[in-house]
Order: sequence, then C-alpha cells, then structure tokens
Amino acid sequence: MKIMLARSSGFCFGVKNAVDQAIQRAHDRTDDQPVFMLGELIHNQAVLDELTALGLRTAADLDGVEAGSTVIIRAHGAAPDVMQALEAKNCRVVDCTCPYVAKIHRIVRQAWLAGKGIIIAGMHGHAEVEGINGECAGVGVILDSAFAAENSRFCAREWILVAQTTFSFAEYQKIRHILEKKIAKLQIFDTICITTEDRQKEACAIARQADLMLVIGSKSSSNTQKLLAICQGQCGWTYLIEDAGQLGSIVGERSLRNLTVGITAGASTPERIIREVIQAMTEQEVTQNKQEIQEENLQSVQEEVRETAEQTMQQETCANAEVEAEPANAEVGTDVTAQGEQADPSAQEQTPEEAASVSESAPAEEAPTEAAAKAADTDSVDEDEESMDSGDISFTDFIDNIPQLKRGITVRGTIIRYDNEHVYVDVRDKSEGRIPRHEFDGDPDFDLDEAVASHKELDVYVRNIRNSDMGKEIVLSKARVDFTKYKGLIEEAFNNKTPINVKVVNVVKDGVIASYGGVDIYVHRTQLEMGIVEDLEPYRGQTLDILVTQYDPDKKRLRVSGSRRALISLERRAKAEELWETIEVGNEYDGIVRSLTDFGAFVDIGGVDGLVHVSELSWNRIRHPSEVVNVGDEVRVRVKDFDPERKRISLGYKKAEDDPYHDVESRFPVGSIVRGTVVRMFPFGAFVEIAPGVDALCHISQIANVRLNKPNEVLSEGMEVDARVLEVSNDTRRISISIKEVEPINPPGYEDEHF
Repeated sequence: MKIMLARSSGFCFGVKNAVDQAIQRAHDRTDDQPVFMLGELIHNQAVLDELTALGLRTAADLDGVEAGSTVIIRAHGAAPDVMQALEAKNCRVVDCTCPYVAKIHRIVRQAWLAGKGIIIAGMHGHAEVEGINGECAGVGVILDSAFAAENSRFCAREWILVAQTTFSFAEYQKIRHILEKKIAKLQIFDTICITTEDRQKEACAIARQADLMLVIGSKSSSNTQKLLAICQGQCGWTYLIEDAGQLGSIVGERSLRNLTVGITAGASTPERIIREVIQAMTEQEVTQNKQEIQEENLQSVQEEVRETAEQTMQQETCANAEVEAEPANAEVGTDVTAQGEQADPSAQEQTPEEAASVSESAPAEEAPTEAAAKAADTDSVDEDEESMDSGDISFTDFIDNIPQLKRGITVRGTIIRYDNEHVYVDVRDKSEGRIPRHEFDGDPDFDLDEAVASHKELDVYVRNIRNSDMGKEIVLSKARVDFTKYKGLIEEAFNNKTPINVKVVNVVKDGVIASYGGVDIYVHRTQLEMGIVEDLEPYRGQTLDILVTQYDPDKKRLRVSGSRRALISLERRAKAEELWETIEVGNEYDGIVRSLTDFGAFVDIGGVDGLVHVSELSWNRIRHPSEVVNVGDEVRVRVKDFDPERKRISLGYKKAEDDPYHDVESRFPVGSIVRGTVVRMFPFGAFVEIAPGVDALCHISQIANVRLNKPNEVLSEGMEVDARVLEVSNDTRRISISIKEVEPINPPGYEDEHF
C-alpha cells in the first residue's frame, strides 16, 4: 500500500492559534471567572470535547455568555455589534479572529463607509460570512454559487467583491467572471486564504492519482465539504471520515496490498487524528498481510502433513511385507527370547493378565519379543526417573517446565548472543528465538555485552513461529512485553495523578512525542511550558517529568497525552503560596525573565511573576527592555511594592551603586571645571554629558555673553565644551553648569560689535 498525504492537511494558522489560545486560557482560568467559547471554536467534535474537559464552556449566542466572563472569539471572527454587546457585558474578550478574516472585515468596513455596495462570495449562515456581513449592517449580497451570480441583479453603483476565506477557488473564479460582465464599477479582492487554495489544488492532484481517497474532517466544516466535492470529481472511491474508527466499514475485506491511498484533511482536523488514520490503515494492511501469510503457512503445513502421512503408509506397507517374508522357525524365537533374558531376567515374570493379553493380541511365537521390548522400555524410564529424582527437580517437573511455544504467549528466555540485526534468546526450544536489535536501542541502560556474559533472563513475547527449509524461525519481541508493563504503569500514574519521567523522541506539527518504556505519549506545544512554545526542536532528546492527562485504552490504539505545564503549574502554586506568606518590601529574589513588553519585563521569582518597569531596568534611558535583558535571563531583583489581593508585585532591578549620579556632590563639587559633550538642546538650554550617564544643564543665559534666542545659534550636538559647576545635588540628581564663566561662546560678529 502506498499512502499519499497532502502537506497542507490539518490545522491552518487561524484555527491553530484559536485552539492554542483556548487551551492556555483553560489552564489560566479561575473558578470566579469562567471562560466561554462564543459558538463552536472549531468544527471538530473531538477537539471540542477536549476543550470542554479542560473546563471551557460553549455559548451558542450572546444570551449564553455570563457578564464579566472571559469570551474567546473563534477564527471565523464576529460582527461589530457582537463585540459591542460583549463590551457592554463587561466581558474580557480574547479575539482569535484569523488575520485573513480580519483583513476582509477592514476592506468591507472601509468600502461601506465610502458608500459602495458589498458582494460576498460564501455560504449563507456561515459564521465567517455573518461576521463579514456585519461590517456593512448586514445588507451585503451573499452569493454561494455561479448560478446565484447569474440570476442576481445589481443597481448602478460602485461595488466590491470579497470571498469567504474557505470558499471554493474554482467557483470564485466563475462568480467574478460573471460579475465583471454585469457590473461596470466592480473592485475585486482575492481574499481566499492561500492555504485553502493550496489545500484544494493539492487534494485535487492527489485524488487524481489515488485508488482510494480519504477526506478527514467534520461534516459541518465548510472547507472540508469543498475538499470532499473536489476529490469526488477526481476519484470515484472517495470518503469523508471524522476519525480512524470509521475506516472499518470503508475498507472492509478489500485488499490494500497494491492500493494507492490519498489522504487530505480540513483546516479543523488536528494532526493527532490524521496520524491515527494513517496508523489504522497501516495496521489494517499488516493484519491482511498476516492473514495471507497464515493461510499460506496453513496450506504448507497441510501439504507437509499429507506428505508425511503418505510416507508413513508406504513405510508400514513395506514393513508388513518384510514380516510376511521372514521364515517363522523356532530358532529365531529362541534367539530373541535369549536376548531378552540377558537384557532383563524380569521380563519372564508376567502376570496371568499380561500373559492372557499377549496371547490374545499376537501369535504365540511373537510374545517373547514384545515382552522383552516392554521390559526394556520400562527399565529405561525407571532409570531416567531415578537419575532426575536424585537432582534438584524431578523428571516430571522438568518436562512440565519446558515452555510450549506458540504464537501470542509470553515466555522466559536467556540472552545468548547478538549481531547487528538481532539478539538471540534461548527459549528452551530446538531453535533459538530472535529479537530485532532496534528494540534494545531505545534503552541506553541495557548492556548487551553484559547480558550475554551473565546469561541475562528476560520475558519475551512470541510474535511468530515459522517452519522453513533452514529449520524453525521463532520471532520474539521485548518491546511488546515492555509495552504491556509500562502501559500498566501509565494507567496507574493517570489514576493516582503521579508524575512520570519520559524522553522526547520525536517532534510533530503541534507538539512532541515522548516515550515511556516504548509507549508513545503526546504532549501538545501548549503543555510544555507555562507559555506557548514556538520552537520545538530543542526538546528533542530531552527527558521531562510530566503528568498523564489522558489515558484512553482504545481497542485499536492506545491514546495517551501528557502535560509538563500542569506539573509546573502545581509546583508554581506551592511556591506562590509560600512566597505570599513571606514577601516583604526590600526582599531580594533570584528570578527568570519570562516575557518582555514595551513597558517592562515580567520576572518569575518563584511561582509568581513580578513586573520590572522599563524605568527600573537601567539608570540610562532605554527604549525597550530588550536593551538590558532577554527572555530566559537569570536576574537578581528586589521587591519595591506588592498587592496580595490583586496578586501584583512591583520589582526593581537597577542597583544604587550603579547609579551614575551616585555621590555626584563629591565627584563634581561646586566651582569645579568639567568638560563634556552637548547631547540635547531645548529652547531653555542645552544638556551636556559630563560623565557616562550624567547630564548637566547649561541654561541658555549661561552660554554666551549676549542674549540668545536658541542654544543652537552657537552650539550643536556632539560639540565639546568646558563649563563650571554652579549647583549639584545628590537628592534631586541635578547639576547646573555655566559655559560662559569658563569661555563664553558668542555668536559670529559679537567681537566686532563690542571691540
């Protein structure tokens, strides 16, 4: 089977942003401020169920929104009157409107205010179309097809044409061509999302090559329905599915071995569901292949049994022919009896019942031979039992302890050797079992050399047993046993809410895949840190402590999700409680810069984020906090003020000893001569930097001997001057200087007029 997956499948930017924001708000919410999703945030019931499980609530309309709550606006956007109504309810709005949709809103609003008519190509009643139409008071003309455009009439005025971002690209081209002929003054905007356009083109190309085409998404999703229609036009075997559970009825008993399967997904389909569909298809193919192999093996075994039976019958026929050909004389019987007596004298001692049995079942001349053979067999067994009884275990126990190998059971084995491809295990069978070498690569603590030297025992799962010309092939698995073991540990951790330590083994579109004893655990990007993580690659190979937040032992595939954020949140709450009990003004803490804004930096001081205002970051003038600190920097801060009720802390970062104005009275005493550079000029004077970070003001009257209108008549920025200190104060952090008391700078021609 060949699977062709569209690269543009799954969440688009707008939907992904809305889901990420919703998850973050769910974790940040408090009991006294509920979080509502206005309408279905995403056209995918599985995702909506997950968000609901996190504590989010869905409001079908404004009536369902509580006053003072937090409201998430979905990627489809909302009409202006909806936003105004939320503001009137004193709601905190989290606007997740897709940037492409927001652009259409601006276009329509500006055109409406300019008196132009509005035409919207889109589906009637769709949330995005309703929001766009709200920008023109709901009077826009909505066209859902070329047929509607052909049968619509437009008055003589200026019009604009926009399209729903997920509208069919081909249908939009037909509509614009029709309207260009009908409307003289028509301005057309290409507002279909480029991702939607690429998704539709890619789906069409894949469906053209596929034997089976799967469109993953919700029936209520507009863009998914358009993908379905496009694919159905190219591939007769096209189906819409919402998850992997619907594959059974579609694939049925059809063979997948030589099939080309195309897969695309709507913008509301999470990557997790796409992966599950691919996994289910792969497992279905493997199951079919196994069944075909088993049928072939069964046929081979039946032929082998038939051949063996035929050979046995031929041997018996030959043996009977030889017995009939032997001369039945007394000498032969006597010799056999004599040999029997030498082998075991007790062979002559027969009970009447045994004698009667022998006489009835065989001719008289053959009785001594059979009696001797029975006696020999009995003695052999007795000797073996005595030798085994003299050891640690009995012969019977030894026989019982030999594992009866069959497919699907777990047995105990001993590692005996390994090569580049397999690890060989003695499972007390004539043939060795083998485990793929890669099953040991994921466990760095497992030393194969030491295991071979110490004959390490381990439990293994029998995956397959196959007879071949080279002997019996026994395929084993260590990973299957580990999976069962760690699956139980994960379930226990989930029920007890205890953390587990996992290793990140892969990075996917919206998160990472971590492994716990071979069991994959999905961690969404919003669950790695307290904030949303953009770059996931640095997490590859890391070990993390997480809490198991979802454990679904589905019959077909185990689903496990985890959260590092939840664990960090618990730790932060414990630290925060301790901090609020001991915090005082002046306390110093070692913190980590978590985020930067234009007005300052937020620093985590142990479970609580405090704000360092931009003015508290440096003694010098800075435009942005990034000039001093970066996210992730470790800094030493002190508490300037705090409010326990509002949970706010004001922090200071700059140190008094670093203040360039520190002890300026002794450094620049009154009457001293200083040299500096003109850095800024104002109508009332000029500021001269006399030391790094120390500016002194020279009033306009202290520059020249003549009255100046502006300082720039004689000064310029960057010009070096000498001046005398007139006033200085540590408290006010001010220094006044006079240039003219050292050497006045007069305007040109002043000397000629006065001398």
